Amino acid sequence: MIFDSKIIYNKKISENFYHLKLKIKKNLVPLPGQFVNILIDDSCDIFLRRPFSIFNYENEKLEIVYKVIGKATKILSSKKKGETINFLGFLGNSYLDFISNNDNTSNDIILLGGGTGIASLNFLCQWLKNKKYKFTLLYGAKTKKEIFFLKNFKKFNTIFTTDDGSYGNKGFITHYLEKIVNNNSLIFACGPEPMLLTIKNLELKNKIYASFESYMGCGFGVCLSCVIKVKTDNNGFEYKRVCKEGPVFDLNSVILEKD
Repeated sequence: MIFDSKIIYNKKISENFYHLKLKIKKNLVPLPGQFVNILIDDSCDIFLRRPFSIFNYENEKLEIVYKVIGKATKILSSKKKGETINFLGFLGNSYLDFISNNDNTSNDIILLGGGTGIASLNFLCQWLKNKKYKFTLLYGAKTKKEIFFLKNFKKFNTIFTTDDGSYGNKGFITHYLEKIVNNNSLIFACGPEPMLLTIKNLELKNKIYASFESYMGCGFGVCLSCVIKVKTDNNGFEYKRVCKEGPVFDLNSVILEKD
């Protein structure tokens, strides 16, 4: 469904990262892992909506964290308090679908967030903490300048890594996954495809579910701009729409480049 909402604030929080908070209707309640498709502008060159993960939701307030990477997000970053944002939502499946299917209340849950993928996992962290699940968050960034809401993530059981060693452990979060994973760990990940491919290539025996950050033109499965390859039982593959059948998939079933 399509909704209009008022901007509470839209502020810069780190290098090229912004925190957008919206006032939404009382009957709208998203689930961790879902996303919204925002109409940035109605001009011809950026007519299509842009997808954004839900960073948090509480008391009719929806939060989104995004990175300015192009013309559309640059325009979004210029929007002010009191302006109206039009969005399509809430879209996609939820991480919770896979938690309930695995009955993992007594086992370890490991979350891996790389780059802007951490935004999607924050909402899940809040949910897991409220439900008293045991979990570890691996938060990876290129440099300390790209880590946002440090105080917020410190309240979880978080291991920080940076590519350049400017904060936390130097290296990639996938390296630390190998150190802490056990046979009972249920793994959730969100980040760039090279990170997801690295996780997959570890050939762990665990159940691993990943949220994909594909470009989505429509958000409800019509334009087919977000399809990915998923294995079938007969050793073939079929195309699945990230916006409709995802964005969360069983990582071991997805065919990634260089697989």
